[in-house]
Amino acid sequence: MTKDCDQVAVDTAFLIKIVESDNGILFEKIMKQMNRIPVIHEYVYQHEIMENRAIKALIDKNIINIINYSDFLLEEFDKEQYERIFRQTYKGMNGQSLHEKENIFLYHRAEENIGEIHTALMALHLNIDLMVSDDNGAKNYIEKNLSSKRHKLSVQNIPDVLLSLASSDRCFLHWQDIKGLIKRLYGKNSKIYIEIRKCWQSV
Repeated sequence: MTKDCDQVAVDTAFLIKIVESDNGILFEKIMKQMNRIPVIHEYVYQHEIMENRAIKALIDKNIINIINYSDFLLEEFDKEQYERIFRQTYKGMNGQSLHEKENIFLYHRAEENIGEIHTALMALHLNIDLMVSDDNGAKNYIEKNLSSKRHKLSVQNIPDVLLSLASSDRCFLHWQDIKGLIKRLYGKNSKIYIEIRKCWQSV
């Protein structure tokens, strides 16, 4: 499968934190400014965001696409590889192995980075080069252990994304659009707020 640079794999926390501010308007602007098509793993949709009305509206408008297992696990080899890397990543991120009898395609438990793992593996199988996640632990592990010379997978959190967009041609996104989000998430006197404001107001 050829690399699709227009897609970005989106994790739960990143998505929810942004859509909470205005029912998804800001999220859509950010994706347009990034020139990316946001995709979410079917696990994330089914177990973590299905009840979120704002996100459901974005999906209904085809602003966010859901990726099913059947979209990228086309052969038995793909499924075996997916399971092997899932189990390795689960152990690395949770400090213990998943019981061998657990079906990784059905397994669900909170606070075990399951959504982040599935999202990262989806990105690898689809040759997506960017994942957005607001889980710093997941970011560090994924970039260190899943990204490679063959397939570079970068992980950006909300500040990373907004800082990277500060120098872009602002067709869709402006400081006034993101000001409230950064203030709500990090506080007006935080280092993150001050750094992002400086970058957006100095360009």
